[in-house]
Order: sequence, then C-alpha cells, then structure tokens
Amino acid sequence: MNDNKSNITSNDYAVTVSILESLNDAILICNTKADIQYANRSALKLFRTDFNSLHKQNLLKLISHNSDNSKEFNQLNRGDFKTRIKPFLFDFTFKVNNDSVDARIGFNPILNTSNVIEFVIVTITNTTFENLITKENEQSRYLSITKENLNRF
Repeated sequence: MNDNKSNITSNDYAVTVSILESLNDAILICNTKADIQYANRSALKLFRTDFNSLHKQNLLKLISHNSDNSKEFNQLNRGDFKTRIKPFLFDFTFKVNNDSVDARIGFNPILNTSNVIEFVIVTITNTTFENLITKENEQSRYLSITKENLNRF
C-alpha cells in the first residue's frame, strides 16, 4: 500500500512539472527568503540564462536591481516573502542583457496548514508585444479620428 501512495505522489509531481514546463509564462517557485528554487523553461528563456544561474538567487534583488520601477519594489524588497500573505499582481519593466522587458508579475503565496507561507509561486508574463500592439492600436485610432476630422473640412 505504501508503494501505491508514493507512486501517486511521484506521478503527481511529474504531471505538475510537465504542466509548468509547457506554460508560456515564466513560473518561478521561491522559498520565503525569495530565493529561486524552481524556474520553468519560459523563465530561463525570459532571463536568458540556465537554471544553475538562477537557482538560489534572490528574485526580488534580481528584478529590482534590473528594474526601471525601483519604487514599486520598495514594498517588496525587504528581502523576503514571509509577511506577504495575499496574492498581488502589478506591471513593471526590467532589463535583461540591457534589453528592456515590459512584464506583469504575480506573487501567489502558498500557505501550510498553520497559515504560514511555505513558498511563493511567481508568474511573470512578458507584455512587451502586448504593449506594442496597444500603442499601435491607439495610434491608428488617433489617425482614424484625424482623417475623419479632415474629411469634414
């Protein structure tokens, strides 16, 4: 019976890792000190590095050091996640190899049975392309309005 239970756990772990690896968003799992314990392929691609380079780095220091939005990170950058129980999400810009990346970052604390944060799942969505499309749509809307006004005259 014990073997069956460990098989289920092993299969659940394999399925979970398979799902995380297939996502387009960068997924990082950090301990309460904000040290990276896991990074999926999308995270490695986003940060343009390998797992060994990211493993055990402090995520908050990594992204705030390379961020154009240092003020937003002041609320976070106490060096750990121990006190942040509620999930939250915000947009920010950071640099990877001197390239600016617009992103939306989400922090989702996972609590143990005592309501203490055990680890934090961090999701980073690269919104650079999305922001370019939004700007392009705004510009074409402006041009459309301008053409309408010119046609009236």
